[in-house]
Amino acid sequence: MLLSKLDSISSLVGNTQVLRIDTHKEIDIFAKLEFNGLSNSIKDRAAYNILYQGILNGKITRDSTIVESSSGNLAVSLAAMCQFLGIRFIPVIDKNINRFYETKLAMYCEQVIKITERDHTGGYLLNRLAKVEQLLGEIPGSVWTNQYENEHNRQAYYDHMAPEIISEFEELDYLFVACSTGGTITGLSTRLKAHYPNLKVIAVDIEGSTIFTTSDKKRFVSGLGASLRTKHFDSARIDDYIIVSHQDIIDGCHRLRADQAIMAGASSGANYSAIGKYIERREISPRDKVLFLVHDSGEAYIDTIYNKQWAADLPALMK
Repeated sequence: MLLSKLDSISSLVGNTQVLRIDTHKEIDIFAKLEFNGLSNSIKDRAAYNILYQGILNGKITRDSTIVESSSGNLAVSLAAMCQFLGIRFIPVIDKNINRFYETKLAMYCEQVIKITERDHTGGYLLNRLAKVEQLLGEIPGSVWTNQYENEHNRQAYYDHMAPEIISEFEELDYLFVACSTGGTITGLSTRLKAHYPNLKVIAVDIEGSTIFTTSDKKRFVSGLGASLRTKHFDSARIDDYIIVSHQDIIDGCHRLRADQAIMAGASSGANYSAIGKYIERREISPRDKVLFLVHDSGEAYIDTIYNKQWAADLPALMK
């Protein structure tokens, strides 16, 4: 019963539009618009596959209480799907979540737990995970979907999103993916690099994240970066990574909106900014085909990325 109900909304997950970006005439740049889905983010794919496989193997039932740590997008996707299925869901979020997502979670969930204390890395993730462990010990029938290690996270992108890209492009030279848990870039890179021998996969990360470097800087946007490097990355096929600043992300979001009328979230601005830096360094050649992901909609970032006062106050917050 649960599987058939979940299957009834499968058409709302994936099969997203690819749009050509016209800002660099000599380079073919394309954006895959992942905000055109059930919960307006790329995490619909992971949430759907994790729930589907969990129900299929009997780990998730109607009587389960699902618990997950998330900075926003996955929590919203899981919340929407769990409410639809009639399954209790408790998201563990933190202070970096934007007001839009927090409001949506309050609408979907009876209980939302918000972590306000930073961990020793300067982020919130480790404290969120500690709270998840506590809840698992306290709530009978609780299930942790564990986006950080669950193979069905990365498999969603390997099995479903990568074939969509292959159907769109005969050739592909660059793929830019903003990183957090690593499920997206791992699933895509392993499938796409097998299909496109010359493809370069570029991971995009934010200052303050410890996925690729050590850093004592604080992060003030959700959606990319992490306080730990997950096991997903062990099987990822990444050719290079680039670290972008908070200002790079803000600038990237505003340029994307000005250039193409796409109002996208922080991860998308990070990707667009990273492409600009590669073009400036002449690492991308004329006629290369470049694809980047528009991970989510910018509506959730009205109070941050698109708020002039927030952007003006950011340097002081980061000191």
